[in-house]
Amino acid sequence: DPSKKKISINVILEVKNDKDNILLNQSFNEEFSYVVQSDKFGMSQYEENITDNLNNKISNDIIFLLGTLE
Repeated sequence: DPSKKKISINVILEVKNDKDNILLNQSFNEEFSYVVQSDKFGMSQYEENITDNLNNKISNDIIFLLGTLE
């Protein structure tokens, strides 16, 4: 449907120790679907806001996960 769009952000996090052994391999996926608006400038700002929110969600999830590592 051309009147709908979806923004997806996928991050693969790999944490290694000083001997290059993998301690953690985790993927983070966030997506948001929305209806396309006719106002191109407003649409661009809306998409930027969505992207920022998805990035913040993934960043918070990564920070929380890293805080649980020993």
